[in-house]
Amino acid sequence: MSLSALCLLTMCAAVARPASVVTTGAVSLTLRDGAIVGLTNRLTGEQLAAPPRDWQPLANVYLTRERSYVSSSGQVTTSRTGVGGRAGLRTTITWPDKGTLVTACVPDGQGFRIQQSAATKETGLYAASLGIARVPDGVRLLVPATSGQCFDSRAPWLTHVFDYPIAWEAPFVILQGQRGGVLIHAKDPRLRPKTIVVQRTAEGFRVRLESRNEAPFDSANRLEGIPWHIVAYRGNWQVGTAIYRDWAERAYGLRPLRLKRPRWAADIRLVVIMPIDREVLRMLSRHVNPRQTLLYVPDWRRDGYDRNYPDYTARPEFGPFVQEAHRLGFR
Repeated sequence: MSLSALCLLTMCAAVARPASVVTTGAVSLTLRDGAIVGLTNRLTGEQLAAPPRDWQPLANVYLTRERSYVSSSGQVTTSRTGVGGRAGLRTTITWPDKGTLVTACVPDGQGFRIQQSAATKETGLYAASLGIARVPDGVRLLVPATSGQCFDSRAPWLTHVFDYPIAWEAPFVILQGQRGGVLIHAKDPRLRPKTIVVQRTAEGFRVRLESRNEAPFDSANRLEGIPWHIVAYRGNWQVGTAIYRDWAERAYGLRPLRLKRPRWAADIRLVVIMPIDREVLRMLSRHVNPRQTLLYVPDWRRDGYDRNYPDYTARPEFGPFVQEAHRLGFR
């Protein structure tokens, strides 16, 4: 056998690593090399994540100075844990003389919990990633980032990086089908740093969820990852967000703040960030229900968004804008 043929067979063997499937009453999950390559909502029968034709390593370790260990260059072993309804998976990726990444997937109620841990010989370890290899175009990908993002077949060919808690305002993502969806959210009362990366591909979307160490990184060589919980539901995306909201209220003690909201706030269904522009306001009123819409106007101050505090003098055109908004029924 020629050297080139041997190399080709070796490459094919690496690409063809087998996938493993685990199921609960509501979720069927397929993992390969520590990444999600299949996700089915068993309550509705919808496949919300699927194997890609263009395989990219997604279970990776990241170090400072642009260093990284990717799953395709490591030695991968997968074993089953538990039995029956408690059956799970444990994937270990080893980079000899460099480090390891362990991805543990265990049943959690009717769904799953996935958590990673990493260790490296070098210092500077700041992140480890869990990936979803392909979210098909027919599935909407909803991310509560920069006031809310919906990625579908109309999305531009860009890669978006959202860091929690700045741009990624709540640490969850929803995969929404026609009859139901799946919520993937962090159960992290410590509010540790984390990042989501959404990349448009020819097949849909590739998603990476990163657990991050807290700075400083110079001496860091271990990372205990964020526990990501996968929950299936029937219904629209609001059912999924309600699941996360209920958990967050319990975890962070948010109910007292909720009780202080004015009564009209319970009717709000849309928040619009907009400039002081009465023509845009009138156009907007023809496309939304003003009484269920809250307007957020960041540039109402005379001196701009973040300058000359504590002078809160309003721009002269702000008063007429507010009067027109109230006349149209906006909050």
